[in-house]
Amino acid sequence: MSDVFNRMKLATRFSTVFGAILAIFVIVVAVAGYSARQLAEAERWNTHTHKVMNLAQDNLASMINMETGARGFLLAGQDAFLEPWTGGQTGFGTSWDTLKKLTADNLAQQRRLDEMQQRRNEFVTVGDSLIQARRAAKFADGSMEAFFGEFAKGRDQAAMDGYRALNKPFYDAERELLVVRAEQARQSHGAMSTA
Repeated sequence: MSDVFNRMKLATRFSTVFGAILAIFVIVVAVAGYSARQLAEAERWNTHTHKVMNLAQDNLASMINMETGARGFLLAGQDAFLEPWTGGQTGFGTSWDTLKKLTADNLAQQRRLDEMQQRRNEFVTVGDSLIQARRAAKFADGSMEAFFGEFAKGRDQAAMDGYRALNKPFYDAERELLVVRAEQARQSHGAMSTA
């Protein structure tokens, strides 16, 4: 091979070396470009996953606000305590709708969200019935004791616990995706630094 190279004219040698260098440069640029696109995609998915995780926490916070508002009203019987109940319902709806859109490509998460919505609806139904019972309860006629008996059944707590039991696997599934996507970003970053 070196004999062939030695027999070439100087211009041909320069052209061959230049062509080889150019080919290597094009390959390095292509690999770097591909790695940069992979890294950008991994970062985009990381950002997406963080957003979903934050919204899942917002959903849980909305449920906790609803629980706090309902219980405050049930104890005090004053409408001012229902503000977190109402705000929590609005907040839940907004974040739930966004979560449905963001996880449209993930069937398992869509099913979890549907189950979470069912538990939320169950909680609202129980909460509304307890709120109505509390509004009707009066100390003088014995209806307050009936209300306390209904409240003591803990149906609202059971519905809330059911929601929490669904929120955790939803959040954990996103956290697992984040680990996978962080590894993909690390690999893309490593490929870029070696390119």
